[in-house]
Amino acid sequence: MEAFVAQVQTLAKSADEAGLKELMDSLRRLRYSIETPNDAMFPFGSLIKEASKDHFGPSSVTPFLADKDYQGAFTTRSVLQHLPEFLIETKHENITDVTKTPFQKVHNTELLVFAWLPAQPAKFDHFQRIMTVQRAEAPSWLSVFRLKEELGGFSTKPVFVDIGGGFGQ
Repeated sequence: MEAFVAQVQTLAKSADEAGLKELMDSLRRLRYSIETPNDAMFPFGSLIKEASKDHFGPSSVTPFLADKDYQGAFTTRSVLQHLPEFLIETKHENITDVTKTPFQKVHNTELLVFAWLPAQPAKFDHFQRIMTVQRAEAPSWLSVFRLKEELGGFSTKPVFVDIGGGFGQ
Protein backbone atom coordinates (compact mmCIF):
# COMPACT_ATOMS: atom_id res chain seq x y z
CA MET A 1 0.00 0.00 0.00
CA GLU A 2 2.83 2.41 0.84
CA ALA A 3 4.30 1.94 -2.65
CA PHE A 4 0.92 2.77 -4.19
CA VAL A 5 0.59 5.93 -2.10
CA ALA A 6 4.15 6.97 -2.95
CA GLN A 7 3.46 6.45 -6.65
CA VAL A 8 0.29 8.56 -6.47
CA GLN A 9 2.17 11.32 -4.63
CA THR A 10 4.92 11.27 -7.26
CA LEU A 11 2.35 11.50 -10.05
CA ALA A 12 0.61 14.38 -8.27
CA LYS A 13 3.83 16.35 -7.78
CA SER A 14 4.82 16.07 -11.44
CA ALA A 15 1.35 16.66 -12.92
CA ASP A 16 0.13 19.88 -14.45
CA GLU A 17 -3.36 21.14 -13.58
CA ALA A 18 -5.11 18.90 -16.14
CA GLY A 19 -3.05 15.88 -15.09
CA LEU A 20 -3.79 16.48 -11.43
CA LYS A 21 -7.51 16.69 -12.16
CA GLU A 22 -7.32 13.45 -14.15
CA LEU A 23 -5.45 11.76 -11.30
CA MET A 24 -7.99 12.93 -8.73
CA ASP A 25 -10.90 11.84 -10.95
CA SER A 26 -9.30 8.40 -11.36
CA LEU A 27 -8.78 8.04 -7.62
CA ARG A 28 -12.37 9.16 -6.97
CA ARG A 29 -13.68 6.53 -9.41
CA LEU A 30 -11.48 3.92 -7.71
CA ARG A 31 -12.85 4.92 -4.30
CA TYR A 32 -16.44 4.71 -5.52
CA SER A 33 -15.80 1.29 -7.03
CA ILE A 34 -14.56 -0.21 -3.76
CA GLU A 35 -16.45 1.67 -1.04
CA THR A 36 -19.30 0.00 0.77
CA PRO A 37 -22.78 1.52 1.12
CA ASN A 38 -21.86 2.32 4.71
CA ASP A 39 -18.76 4.22 3.55
CA ALA A 40 -20.90 6.23 1.16
CA MET A 41 -23.51 7.08 3.79
CA PHE A 42 -21.04 8.11 6.49
CA PRO A 43 -18.15 9.94 4.79
CA PHE A 44 -17.02 11.66 7.98
CA GLY A 45 -13.77 9.70 8.09
CA SER A 46 -12.24 12.39 5.90
CA LEU A 47 -12.74 14.94 8.69
CA ILE A 48 -10.38 13.32 11.16
CA LYS A 49 -7.12 11.45 10.93
CA GLU A 50 -5.51 9.01 13.27
CA ALA A 51 -2.21 10.64 14.27
CA SER A 52 -1.15 7.53 16.19
CA LYS A 53 -2.90 4.56 17.76
CA ASP A 54 -6.03 5.87 19.52
CA HIS A 55 -4.99 9.51 19.02
CA PHE A 56 -6.96 11.56 16.54
CA GLY A 57 -6.67 15.03 15.12
CA PRO A 58 -7.95 17.19 12.30
CA SER A 59 -7.47 16.14 8.72
CA SER A 60 -6.57 18.50 5.91
CA VAL A 61 -10.34 18.86 5.30
CA THR A 62 -11.34 19.83 8.86
CA PRO A 63 -10.27 23.52 8.77
CA PHE A 64 -12.62 24.13 5.86
CA LEU A 65 -15.59 23.49 8.16
CA ALA A 66 -14.75 26.72 9.99
CA ASP A 67 -13.90 28.74 6.88
CA LYS A 68 -16.79 31.05 6.01
CA ASP A 69 -16.01 30.75 2.31
CA TYR A 70 -16.43 26.96 2.36
CA GLN A 71 -19.41 26.73 4.71
CA GLY A 72 -21.76 27.17 1.78
CA ALA A 73 -20.75 23.74 0.55
CA PHE A 74 -22.38 22.30 3.66
CA THR A 75 -25.33 24.63 4.12
CA THR A 76 -26.51 24.41 0.50
CA ARG A 77 -26.72 20.61 0.49
CA SER A 78 -30.09 20.32 2.21
CA VAL A 79 -31.73 19.54 -1.13
CA LEU A 80 -29.41 16.56 -1.65
CA GLN A 81 -30.17 15.30 1.84
CA HIS A 82 -33.87 15.16 1.00
CA LEU A 83 -33.46 13.75 -2.49
CA PRO A 84 -34.11 10.09 -1.55
CA GLU A 85 -37.43 11.03 0.09
CA PHE A 86 -38.41 13.12 -2.95
CA LEU A 87 -37.58 10.27 -5.33
CA ILE A 88 -39.69 7.83 -3.33
CA GLU A 89 -42.64 10.25 -3.23
CA THR A 90 -42.45 10.83 -6.99
CA LYS A 91 -41.82 7.14 -7.76
CA HIS A 92 -38.55 8.15 -9.44
CA GLU A 93 -40.42 9.83 -12.30
CA ASN A 94 -38.64 12.42 -14.40
CA ILE A 95 -39.19 16.01 -13.36
CA THR A 96 -41.46 17.71 -15.87
CA ASP A 97 -42.35 20.85 -13.91
CA VAL A 98 -39.51 23.14 -12.81
CA THR A 99 -41.56 24.31 -9.85
CA LYS A 100 -41.92 20.77 -8.49
CA THR A 101 -38.38 19.68 -7.71
CA PRO A 102 -36.60 18.66 -4.51
CA PHE A 103 -35.61 22.31 -4.04
CA GLN A 104 -39.22 23.51 -3.85
CA LYS A 105 -40.16 20.70 -1.48
CA VAL A 106 -37.28 21.33 0.92
CA HIS A 107 -37.81 25.09 1.01
CA ASN A 108 -41.60 25.03 0.82
CA THR A 109 -41.77 27.37 -2.17
CA GLU A 110 -42.90 27.36 -5.77
CA LEU A 111 -40.16 29.82 -6.73
CA LEU A 112 -37.17 28.73 -8.77
CA VAL A 113 -33.88 28.69 -6.89
CA PHE A 114 -32.52 31.93 -8.37
CA ALA A 115 -35.76 33.76 -7.66
CA TRP A 116 -35.91 32.41 -4.09
CA LEU A 117 -32.25 32.76 -3.10
CA PRO A 118 -31.88 36.58 -3.10
CA ALA A 119 -34.67 36.82 -0.52
CA GLN A 120 -32.62 34.59 1.83
CA PRO A 121 -29.58 36.77 2.68
CA ALA A 122 -27.64 34.23 4.76
CA LYS A 123 -28.16 31.38 2.28
CA PHE A 124 -27.43 33.72 -0.64
CA ASP A 125 -24.16 34.79 1.02
CA HIS A 126 -23.15 31.13 1.52
CA PHE A 127 -24.03 30.36 -2.09
CA GLN A 128 -22.04 33.31 -3.44
CA ARG A 129 -19.02 32.41 -1.33
CA ILE A 130 -18.93 28.75 -2.38
CA MET A 131 -19.45 29.67 -6.03
CA THR A 132 -16.51 32.07 -5.79
CA VAL A 133 -14.13 29.82 -3.88
CA GLN A 134 -14.66 26.80 -6.13
CA ARG A 135 -13.24 28.85 -9.02
CA ALA A 136 -10.48 30.55 -7.00
CA GLU A 137 -7.64 28.39 -8.32
CA ALA A 138 -9.00 27.97 -11.83
CA PRO A 139 -7.34 29.89 -14.62
CA SER A 140 -9.19 32.80 -16.16
CA TRP A 141 -10.55 32.24 -19.64
CA LEU A 142 -8.25 35.10 -20.67
CA SER A 143 -5.26 32.88 -19.87
CA VAL A 144 -6.22 30.57 -22.74
CA PHE A 145 -7.95 33.03 -25.07
CA ARG A 146 -5.38 35.58 -26.16
CA LEU A 147 -7.65 38.54 -26.70
CA LYS A 148 -5.22 40.79 -28.60
CA GLU A 149 -3.90 37.97 -30.79
CA GLU A 150 -7.39 36.76 -31.66
CA LEU A 151 -9.11 40.10 -32.14
CA GLY A 152 -6.28 42.30 -33.34
CA GLY A 153 -6.40 46.04 -32.78
CA PHE A 154 -9.45 47.14 -30.86
CA SER A 155 -8.21 50.06 -28.81
CA THR A 156 -11.06 52.37 -29.81
CA LYS A 157 -13.97 49.91 -29.69
CA PRO A 158 -15.41 47.97 -26.74
CA VAL A 159 -15.01 44.24 -27.24
CA PHE A 160 -16.23 42.54 -24.08
CA VAL A 161 -18.54 43.68 -21.32
CA ASP A 162 -19.05 41.42 -18.31
CA ILE A 163 -22.59 41.94 -17.03
CA GLY A 164 -22.83 38.75 -14.97
CA GLY A 165 -23.13 40.55 -11.65
CA GLY A 166 -21.63 37.73 -9.63
CA PHE A 167 -18.20 37.20 -8.14
CA GLY A 168 -16.60 35.46 -11.10
CA GLN A 169 -18.53 32.22 -11.22
